[in-house]
Amino acid sequence: MGLAKDLFVPLSRQISKMHKGQDYLVMIYLDELTNRVAATEKIDTYLSNDPLTVQEKDEVDLVIYRRSDIGFVTIINNRHTGILHYSDVFRPLDIGDRLKGFVKAVKEDNKIDVAPGQSGYNRVEDEATRMLRLLREHDGYLPYHDKSDPDEIREFFGMSKKTFKMTVGALYKQQKIELTKTGIKLIEE
Repeated sequence: MGLAKDLFVPLSRQISKMHKGQDYLVMIYLDELTNRVAATEKIDTYLSNDPLTVQEKDEVDLVIYRRSDIGFVTIINNRHTGILHYSDVFRPLDIGDRLKGFVKAVKEDNKIDVAPGQSGYNRVEDEATRMLRLLREHDGYLPYHDKSDPDEIREFFGMSKKTFKMTVGALYKQQKIELTKTGIKLIEE
């Protein structure tokens, strides 16, 4: 960062005792008393959902802030907080990870649910590209279909079964795949 010394994080600004060599999500600020650059783990005071600058289906930048019982608390566009539910996560995430997402829902108390990727059929377009690539990598055949176990689909494709079925349907309509009793097959171009 170009600092002559380490970045100072006062004990009063740490959530838990920090250890050398570990990664922490912090906000950097200018300390008014010492006029030095410092950092804080206590980011909540700098974030607010009142007033909101986002609405449902808006594309947003997300930073994974911390874990909760129902999902990851995320920082949305560097100003709001929201929840990325565990059921919407299909790859490993760590505190501090940055990703693109969208606003899934805004509750009446300005609580925000977010999801990774794009919303609606834009998501299907992205997944269709990935599914075609996976088919090519596996000699044009994948043993997954509408009766496949949702956990197997999630593990292999990194998507929900609902998104899988929408993607397969879109590729079938475009005549890029054919459906067999045991899976999906790429139609030769």
